[in-house]
Amino acid sequence: MREIFLFITTIAFILIGLFIYRPFLEISLSLITNENVQLNTYRISDGFYSKFYFSVLLGYIPVTYYIIQKKTKFHFFIDGAHTILYIIGFGFLSWVFRCLYLYEKFENLSLYDLSSEINPLFSIDKFYLEHYLLLGFLIGAIISFIIFNRKKKKQS
Repeated sequence: MREIFLFITTIAFILIGLFIYRPFLEISLSLITNENVQLNTYRISDGFYSKFYFSVLLGYIPVTYYIIQKKTKFHFFIDGAHTILYIIGFGFLSWVFRCLYLYEKFENLSLYDLSSEINPLFSIDKFYLEHYLLLGFLIGAIISFIIFNRKKKKQS
């Protein structure tokens, strides 16, 4: 029964990821954008792969939660909420830190005195925002696993 629920929630998260990719990208670009730097995408297929990767990445959250729950045997309500908060929170933090890093790099680049005809052009596909989101999810999952594994050992 749990495996069926896991499958359904994973598919639901993947579908949610397909629908919220565009706002995710718009928020990311609004955090990064600088008037002296132009952002561009070179291939249409890269946008498709990024959207697919982002949606699969969100589908990874229930699977990670299930693995942590199986290994640590924590109670659903409070510990489960903490696990989800750790996973999503660290993913959000790593994504925001990546956006702030890119913004700072573009700010430093805009300090150079370039003529008005020359604007640096960067590909959106090379920012790897989804990779940093995955890294944050993994860090959150590992921290959550360590916390609840130690809590389980203390109770034994």
